[in-house]
Amino acid sequence: MLFQRIQPFLLPISWLALLVLEYCRIQHITESRLPVQLAYGSVGFFYAIRYWNKKGIRYTDTVKCVLIVFWCALQTSFASGVRFDRLVFYTFFLLGALWFILELIDLFKGRTKGYRLLLLFGGMLMGLRLVMRVFHYPGAAVIMVLAYMVVTVGFVSELVEKIRQV
Repeated sequence: MLFQRIQPFLLPISWLALLVLEYCRIQHITESRLPVQLAYGSVGFFYAIRYWNKKGIRYTDTVKCVLIVFWCALQTSFASGVRFDRLVFYTFFLLGALWFILELIDLFKGRTKGYRLLLLFGGMLMGLRLVMRVFHYPGAAVIMVLAYMVVTVGFVSELVEKIRQV
């Protein structure tokens, strides 16, 4: 009974601990990797418990749970000497791409054509910005601002249209 009461708070607390510990590790406040590994392990464990207790599980929830638990297990085992094999990397990459595509399909369902075009154009601009950033071309920041503006206009226009329907 007590666990059912505190369960909703365990995952956010473990996420917060992970963020704080990862920040401390990046800033070289602490040199030990063990607290970060324990935080990753707790996030994976509590996310699996949350998934297990969830009602109305969709396919995207399953893919997301596999990704998070898999990633946390990899991060927990890094300093233990486990090699990051290419097969593991490509499996994780393919699952992430599948989750991304499924989330995009859910996002585009029931949307207007203009909204879909704006999001597609904004995504293409972000891809262009990424390529420009990788090759150190000037103007990547301008492209990023333009992409964010296009996506924001898309979200605001969709919001205005929903308000008009009410």
